[in-house]
Amino acid sequence: MVPRYTSVTEIFICPGSKDKKLPEAKPFAQRKISYAYCMGRTINDGGDQLLMSDALANTPPKETGHKIFSANGKKPGNNHHRFGGNLMFCDGQIQSSPAEASAPLVIPPGVTLLNPKP
Repeated sequence: MVPRYTSVTEIFICPGSKDKKLPEAKPFAQRKISYAYCMGRTINDGGDQLLMSDALANTPPKETGHKIFSANGKKPGNNHHRFGGNLMFCDGQIQSSPAEASAPLVIPPGVTLLNPKP
């Protein structure tokens, strides 16, 4: 995406995290961003499907009650320390979530969840 579509990199770092700023207008393929992203979503996916989120605790699909963000403030999944994180859906809706999933987060076939390494 950078620098082909945008030169701004600050949008890829969560202000709640302690991740380092990225250099402007330079590719960041070998650098770390703050967010998890569901690569492979299509126009046919429903608006209620997860598109991206703060860094997750891990990548497997989650059932209600499973840990999705850090519960103790330690990595992984600690953008907002122990206070959960934010989920963005395909319709642009953002939901704040506690550390445990309040609803299932399903990653369908053909979609790959890219999650930053701790």
